[in-house]
Amino acid sequence: MEPPPRLLALSPGDGRPLGPWLNALAAAGWPAVLLREKADLDEAWRPAAARAAALGLQIIVHADNPGARADPGGWPLHLPAGGPHHPAAWGRSCHSAAALDRAFAEGARYALLSPIWAPGSKPGDARPPLGPAALISAAAGRPVLALGGVDAARLGQLAAAGAWGAAVLGALATPDPGPAAVALRAAWRAAGGPSPPTPRPSADEG
Repeated sequence: MEPPPRLLALSPGDGRPLGPWLNALAAAGWPAVLLREKADLDEAWRPAAARAAALGLQIIVHADNPGARADPGGWPLHLPAGGPHHPAAWGRSCHSAAALDRAFAEGARYALLSPIWAPGSKPGDARPPLGPAALISAAAGRPVLALGGVDAARLGQLAAAGAWGAAVLGALATPDPGPAAVALRAAWRAAGGPSPPTPRPSADEG
């Protein structure tokens, strides 16, 4: 069984074809992706998951997608904050230390805590940012990934503070996420963050 992710890209969820986006992440050495497309769209997430896995990316699918929730097809699930437990669940979104405690008591292998900084992908979000110190305290040594406003400089701060890792949406939601992925990985390594596995293409992808 794969370990919990250290660096996790959240897919844009805007209906774009995911093939080029996944290709760019894999080429940049990015390790893991959470597919968060909420509409089935002819279950397009399934071929996207298979393609990403063939590129060597660790894949998790979001349970907000009704098809994935009903039949994850062997892929690990990520649960939304406050949603019911699911036997295929690996992780959960959380917004407080108490929610983290509940998630890990249910058997979560990792959790996302947000917002650590104001999320660039949600300019109208009025929730006060928690900040890195609150993340480290609430995580209490558990595999908790920071989410919200993470860029290369902030990722370096998280690594230096001893955070498990981070989930990134806005900085990687560009048409070509490759340069940002390279910069994020470099910042993580430079600050002493543990190295995630490098994607390895399957035999089908050469």
